[in-house]
Amino acid sequence: MNKLLLCSGPFSIDGFKTLDANPEFHPDYCAVLPPLPREVREGQWSEIYLIHGIEHFYIWEVPELLTQIHEALCDGGTIIMEQPNLEVCAKVLLGLIPPMTPKPLASGIQAIYGDPQYGNPFMAHKWGWTPESLTETMIACGFDRSRVKTGKALSRTFAGERDFRLEATK
Repeated sequence: MNKLLLCSGPFSIDGFKTLDANPEFHPDYCAVLPPLPREVREGQWSEIYLIHGIEHFYIWEVPELLTQIHEALCDGGTIIMEQPNLEVCAKVLLGLIPPMTPKPLASGIQAIYGDPQYGNPFMAHKWGWTPESLTETMIACGFDRSRVKTGKALSRTFAGERDFRLEATK
């Protein structure tokens, strides 16, 4: 089974190939997205993870990227994404609900714009998503509505209810 971790940064998962824009992380594939590199698009991936990655792309880049991810998945392959829920972050920022992360700014403004401590433009958040808006974008990029599911994020337990998970199967 071919598995790919997109926008991997310094992280890896056993059994996964990695793709990142920063060569310092020594990814298996080094590329600025979009587009997906040809050799990645030609692969038949059973799983693609994009954990805290989709918010790092401009809204006009996302359709190309998600369409190419759809093409790169094998039949029955799944993309799994986790990202901040813009609606929750806005409520924290406006003081309507309390922060739910150990660092309060990470529940609001930094979840919306990214954490400035990195001083790295790849770490900036360029668009915010809700489960509904990302689902509609997935459908527009070729995924079937009945095969797109959202729920609670699993990768960053410290983020509490700030993040959401989207799984879409081809």
